[in-house]
Amino acid sequence: MSLRDWGWSASLATHLADGDTPCRVIASHSNLARVVTEAGEFTVPVAGLRPATGDWAVLRGGRLTRILPRRTWVSRKRAGEASEEQVLAANVDVLFRVLSASVRDQEAGPLIPSKVGGDQWKYRGS
Repeated sequence: MSLRDWGWSASLATHLADGDTPCRVIASHSNLARVVTEAGEFTVPVAGLRPATGDWAVLRGGRLTRILPRRTWVSRKRAGEASEEQVLAANVDVLFRVLSASVRDQEAGPLIPSKVGGDQWKYRGS
């Protein structure tokens, strides 16, 4: 499977430097990420970054070194007292929200789209 099958585009290539290997994050954990490149799938350290599933990133020396600009993302307030944003998924084209039949619409709250700039959008729960 090529990166084009995962959504790679010429506009993303403009963010690469010589020696950069583009990759798509397909799973993200606290200090590791599962990525796909033209060479296959790998688990790599994230080097202090906070990639989200769906991010496009740069792989150098066997680790993620940079996250490419996100086109869209879904986020929430990080658990705890801090009001820091936690990105749950990035570069999302279609979003399905599934709720329990026992949850009333008012309890779940709306998903609020926000235009960040250019063609970038962010979706967050209320």
